[in-house]
Amino acid sequence: MIGSMITAMKGTLLQSLGRPHPWLVILLFAGPLVALFAGLAAAPIFAALALLVIWGGWPGKPWRNVPANLALLFGAASLWSLVSCLWTVTPVGEALRHWAAFSALTGLGLLAVGGASCLDIAHRRVIRKSLTAGILLAAAALILEANTNYALTRYFYALARGVEPSTMLDSIVSRGVVLLLLLSWPATLAIFRRYGARAAILQVAVLLLGVVGNGKHAIVLAQLAGIAAFLFTLWAPKFTLRALQITAAAMILTMPLIGQVLPTVPELSQANLFNSARHRVVIWHFTIEHITQHFWRGWGMDASREIPGAGDITDITIVQPNGSSEIVHYTHLPLHPHNGPLQTWLELGGAGALLLAAIVWSVIGNIRQAAIDPVERATRAAAVMGALIVGAISFGLWQSWWLATLWLTAILLVAVTAPDDTGSGKTP
Repeated sequence: MIGSMITAMKGTLLQSLGRPHPWLVILLFAGPLVALFAGLAAAPIFAALALLVIWGGWPGKPWRNVPANLALLFGAASLWSLVSCLWTVTPVGEALRHWAAFSALTGLGLLAVGGASCLDIAHRRVIRKSLTAGILLAAAALILEANTNYALTRYFYALARGVEPSTMLDSIVSRGVVLLLLLSWPATLAIFRRYGARAAILQVAVLLLGVVGNGKHAIVLAQLAGIAAFLFTLWAPKFTLRALQITAAAMILTMPLIGQVLPTVPELSQANLFNSARHRVVIWHFTIEHITQHFWRGWGMDASREIPGAGDITDITIVQPNGSSEIVHYTHLPLHPHNGPLQTWLELGGAGALLLAAIVWSVIGNIRQAAIDPVERATRAAAVMGALIVGAISFGLWQSWWLATLWLTAILLVAVTAPDDTGSGKTP
């Protein structure tokens, strides 16, 4: 009796293995909208989606499709990050927590990318349709927010916390906007494969309208740079991707030299910059100064917030165009450097920077060598460009939602790729 029950359960499990799960639809349709108002939700959304993709691709043995070069490099990065916990200036328990999160997200992401490449036509249909609908819904909400002084953000914030938001409203949704920016590229590819170029261009325009309305200059720059990368890769793929490889690796390895071209801190009083840009200049000068003290090994995993002097304040008298002035207080290093390459240099040293440069080089190289059509190649290049821009001027390297967003983008770019099953005749 028990044996027959086990056999029946095993048969049911095997039959369900590889079938699209209803939660796949729910996550892709509702996930972008949820993440827009709760950016930290990107991490659990990624974990759930990654498991579903691995499950869906399991018959194809996802582990065999994990890019070997990236698995090796990410493994080395994880190991070096762990070793750096031996000398980190932050509490070891906190450093190990961030290391464990990074390693877990990376391992899950790599396996999910392998799973995405094993998905059948049924899964690709579900992912394309659900992702397209979810991104368009979230983009519509973003445009609504930009034109109603963030009415929905105010409502949900008050509902969750019982008080009106006291901070800048655009900052509350900035994480979600970044997620929409990066996920828009696999969604654009899905729309192109189903409805053609005009529909895809319209989707990009709608999202750009919402991003511009949000007012975050870094995100607008990332979107425009992504569009440029798409067009250049479509026109000259080999040259563009090789140029992107060299430029990205060089940017990472030479980032500590950026202090040579930035205004000095005393010059900031007269500099015609946004306040956030002035603060980044202060942060980057402080970070570069401390990189030189432990050039090759860094200060250790997650050490940024505990660097000596990080909490100190610099007062700068800002002279306004009308001749008036005000004193603004800038913390030397609040939480992290707001620059992924500089944070890598600061915490993991030159060794960590070499690993990061090698990872980015390999990601772009894999795109260059992949057996995919020109539009798919250009779309992946656009997503990489957007991620590089955002990573160089915003957010912390180890933030789980940011790592989750990067892996979500990678998984979905692979998942919406050929084989084409639309029958529309619009795939090049």
